[in-house]
Amino acid sequence: MTAVAVTLRSRPRLPRWLARTLAFGAIFAALALVWEGYKVLGKASDGLIPFTDVRLPVRPDDTSMPHIFDVFAALFRPVSRARDADLLVWLLIKNAAITWHRAAIGFLMGSLAGFGLGALFARSRLLERGLMPFVVASQTIPLIAIAPMIVIWGGSGAWPPWLVSAFGLDDAGFSVAIISAYLTFFPVTINSLRGLRSRGARSLDDVVSELQACCARGVRAWTADALGDPTARYLGRVSLNPMVHADLFGTIIFPLVGFFTGFMFYAAAQMFVEIKPRAARHLPGRAGLVAAGAGIGGLSTLLAAGGAFLSIPFLAWCNVPLKRAIGTAAANGFPIALAGTVGYVAQGLRVPGLPEGSVGYVYLPALLLIVAASMPMAPLGARLAHRLPVRRLRVVLALMLLALALRMLANLC
Repeated sequence: MTAVAVTLRSRPRLPRWLARTLAFGAIFAALALVWEGYKVLGKASDGLIPFTDVRLPVRPDDTSMPHIFDVFAALFRPVSRARDADLLVWLLIKNAAITWHRAAIGFLMGSLAGFGLGALFARSRLLERGLMPFVVASQTIPLIAIAPMIVIWGGSGAWPPWLVSAFGLDDAGFSVAIISAYLTFFPVTINSLRGLRSRGARSLDDVVSELQACCARGVRAWTADALGDPTARYLGRVSLNPMVHADLFGTIIFPLVGFFTGFMFYAAAQMFVEIKPRAARHLPGRAGLVAAGAGIGGLSTLLAAGGAFLSIPFLAWCNVPLKRAIGTAAANGFPIALAGTVGYVAQGLRVPGLPEGSVGYVYLPALLLIVAASMPMAPLGARLAHRLPVRRLRVVLALMLLALALRMLANLC
C-alpha cells in the first residue's frame, strides 16, 4: 500500500481586530433583527403571544420599542426646542466627560491611598495586623448600601469647601469621586503590599528617600524665595513636584547610557563568539516591531548614535540573516535621523548663545561636511557588505560595536 499524504493549505486568518469588529457587527445585526422581528410579530398578533391570549411582556409600539433607525436618528436631534439647544449626542458626550472626570479623580485618590497603605503595611507588621482587618471589612459592605449615604451626606455640604474646590468639583461630584476611590483603594492596597514584599523588591527605601530629598529641596527653595532670593523661583524649584527636583542625568540619562553600553558589549561578544539564537525565535508581530522601533529610535536620538548599532543586533537576535539585517538597518537610519533632526531643531530654535550657522541644536557646517563625505561612501559600503563573507562581516561589526561601547564607557567614567 502506498500512503498518500494530503497537505491541507491553511486558510489565511483575519487580523484579530478585524475579526472582533466583524463579530461585533454580526452580533449587533442579529440583535437588531430580533428587535425588529419582535415588533413585526407583536403588531401582527395585536400585542399577544401567537395562538394564545397572553400579552407580550413588552408592548411592540413605537413608544416602548422604537425602530433602530429612529434610535440613532434621535441622537442627532436637539434635546429641546430652544435655538441654542445641544444635540443629544453632544449632551451625552459632555455628561460622559463629567462622569469620567469624577471617576478619574476618585481613581487617583484611591490609588494614592492604596499605595500609601500598602507601603505602610510593607514596612510595619504591627500596622498590617492592626489595620488590615478594617481594610478587608470595608469591602464586605455592599456598594448599593453605602453609595446613597455618601451622596446624600456629601451633597448636604458636609465636605470641606477647600477640598472640593481643589479638585474642581461640586459636593455631588466629590461624593461620586469618593465612591470611585472606595472601589479603587482595596485592590491597589493588596497588590502594592504583595509587590513590595515580593522577591527582589527592595526599592521602597530608595523611593521614600528620593521623595524626602525632593520635599527637603522644595522647602529650602520656598524658604529662600520667602527670604528674598528669587533664584529658586526663576529655576522653577518652588514646588513639591518630585520631577522638578529629580536629577535628570543621574536618574534617566545615566541608566540609559549604561544599559546601551552593556548592550553593545553583549552584542559584540555575541558576534565574536558566533552565539546563534534559538531556531524557533523569529521577528515579533506588529505590536512587538512597533515597540522595538520606538525603543531603538528613542535611544538612538537621545544618545546621538546610529540606529544600526541597535537594529542589527536586534534583527540578528531574531534570526534575520546578517546581510538582510544590515540592509534593513541602513534603510531605518534615514527616518530615525530625520525625526531626530526635526526634534533637535525644534527644541533649540529659541535657545540663545548657539554658534553661528546653527539651526536649533543642529550645526549646519558639520552636517554638510559629514553628509558630503558619507554619501559617496554609502554605495561602497553596500557593495562591500554584499561581497564580504558573513564571518568577516561579523568581525567588522563586532569591532565597531566594541569601539562604540568603550567610547561610551570612557565618557561615563
